[in-house]
Amino acid sequence: MYPRTHSDLGVEDAGELTKIYTWKGTDPARPAVVLLGHLDVPSVRRGAHIDWEHAPFSGKVSDGFVWGRGAMDDKSMLVAQFEAIEALLASGFKPSVTLVLVVTHDHYQRGLGAQAAVMALKRRGMQVETVLDQGMTVIADLVPQLSRPVAMVGVAEKGMVRLKVKSKKSGQLKALEQAFESDPMPAQFEGPITLQFDYLGPELPFVGKMIAANRWLLSPLILRNLTGNPGGNDQVRTTLAKKQRDGDEGVWTFRVRPGDTVDETVKHVRAVLGDRADVTTVSGSFEPTATSEVETSGFQAIQRAISAVFPDALVAPALHVDVTDARHFEPLTRNLYRFTPIRVSREELPRLNGVDERLSKDAVPDAVTFYAELIRNTTK
Repeated sequence: MYPRTHSDLGVEDAGELTKIYTWKGTDPARPAVVLLGHLDVPSVRRGAHIDWEHAPFSGKVSDGFVWGRGAMDDKSMLVAQFEAIEALLASGFKPSVTLVLVVTHDHYQRGLGAQAAVMALKRRGMQVETVLDQGMTVIADLVPQLSRPVAMVGVAEKGMVRLKVKSKKSGQLKALEQAFESDPMPAQFEGPITLQFDYLGPELPFVGKMIAANRWLLSPLILRNLTGNPGGNDQVRTTLAKKQRDGDEGVWTFRVRPGDTVDETVKHVRAVLGDRADVTTVSGSFEPTATSEVETSGFQAIQRAISAVFPDALVAPALHVDVTDARHFEPLTRNLYRFTPIRVSREELPRLNGVDERLSKDAVPDAVTFYAELIRNTTK
C-alpha cells in the first residue's frame, strides 16, 4: 500500500516496531513538522466481544460505519495521513519544510517507540517547529450555550501518577475514596482553560460573554460552574480518574493538572488519608506537559485546516486529559498540539476505546482533506 510514500519518503526503524517516514523539504534549514499516529489499540476484555454489534477486530463496514478497535483512535487517522501524503505526492507537491510522520507501536504501553523516534531525530540534529498528535475532536454539543460545534485543540496534557492505597482497617477502602473525593486537589482557573475562554467567550450569548470578559473578577463563579460537571472539572484540577480495588488495597490513578506536580499530588493524598492508610507510588508516573503557545505558525495552520474542512466549527485551545505520544517530543519543541479531525457527538464519545467503537465512512475523506491542508499550510 501507498507505493509513492514508500518509494519517495525515507523510512527508518525506531525501537521495536515504530517507523519514521521523512519527506525532505527543499529548504533543509527550516525546522521540520512532525505528524504522529499509533497502530496499537486497547485490548478488549475477554468475553466482552458479545457486547459488540460487530466483532471488535473485524473492521466490518456496515450501516455507513467502519466498526472495530482503532476506528476512531487511531488507525483511521493514520490511514488518512498516508492517503493525504500519497495524494500530494501524486499531484507533484514538493514541501519546502521537511515533514516527518512517526508511526508508533506501543502508545498504550510505555511509549518506547515514541521515545526511540525522538532519540533518532535528535541524532540527526533535526530541528522541529511543530508536532501534531491525535487528540480532541469536533464536538457538536460541547457547550450548551453555543449553536456551533467546537474543535478542541489540545495545547497541553495532564500528567499521571498511580498510588497503591492500603487501608489499615478492614473494609474501609471505600471510605478512603470518599474522603479524598470530599477533599480533592484545589481547582485553578489558569493555563489552557483561560485560552479556551479567550477563544469561545466572544461567541457566547450576552451573559456568558460578560462573564468571560470579566473572569479576573468572576473566576470563583466560573470555577464553581466548571467543577460541577466532570468535563469541566477535568480541565481545572488534578482528578482521581480510575480506582481499582482488591480487598483492602486499591490502585488509584490520578491525572495531574498542569500547574500541579506528581509530588504535590502524592503529598495531598497522604495528608487527606493520614494514618488510615499506607500510600506508595507505583512506577510509571510522569509530569504534565507545558502549555504550548497559540500565537505560532503551527497552531494557526491547524486552525486554518480545521476551518477549511469544518467551516461551521469554532476552534479553541484546551487541556487534553488523556495520554498522547506528543509529550515525549518536549525535548524537540514546545509547540505540541493534539487534534483528531472527526466530528463526534457527546452520545458517541463513550464509543471511543469503548464498546462498538465505529467511525462514519464519510468522516475519512474529511480527515484526508484536513491532513492534506495541514501539510500544505505548514510546509509551503
